[in-house]
Amino acid sequence: MSTGAGKRERPRGLWVLGVGAILYGVLGACGGASGFAGSVNQQQQMEQMRQMQGTFGDEEGGAFMERIVEETERWTPLGYALQAVNLAVALALGAVGVLALQWHPLTPRVGPIALAFCALFVLAATLLELWMQQAMMGAMFGSMPTPTGPGSGDLERMSSAITAFALCCGGGWGAVKLAFAAWGAAYLRKPEVARLFGAPEALGPRGE
Repeated sequence: MSTGAGKRERPRGLWVLGVGAILYGVLGACGGASGFAGSVNQQQQMEQMRQMQGTFGDEEGGAFMERIVEETERWTPLGYALQAVNLAVALALGAVGVLALQWHPLTPRVGPIALAFCALFVLAATLLELWMQQAMMGAMFGSMPTPTGPGSGDLERMSSAITAFALCCGGGWGAVKLAFAAWGAAYLRKPEVARLFGAPEALGPRGE
């Protein structure tokens, strides 16, 4: 596999694909591990939040804290599933990057399929994450004690701004991941790229 690899000139696009996929794989794996570690401590945090209800002297404040706890526990299973999907996507992209930089002959065949599946997973996970964030933040701000008097509309405007910012960040990052995976799949299917890996037979029924 390595014989003659040094004689092949690596295009810039292949460098971008390989290095970018490995970088995303490392960052995604670290983020997934951190997410799982944070979820393990979630039950303790929920207990602490329940204890905080005693610090509220009114019924409305206690109901607000209880609502936060309920919403967090409600979405915990989905959060675990999304972290698992993101971790799997990160590892798959990292593997494709390694194969591409090692001139593995299976790259033009396996790479586009893996990247296409990654794109689908990223799309589904991003939509679920946005839905979950919107539901949680809507429930949290909707159950907050309603202020009265001058400036009472500031809380509503702040909650809308925070929700919009969170959705934009999550949607923007998801769009970047989706675009990278889709571009990588299309790039590896180019005939001139596949020929670099010595796999002209994978290009089409006539090997063109």
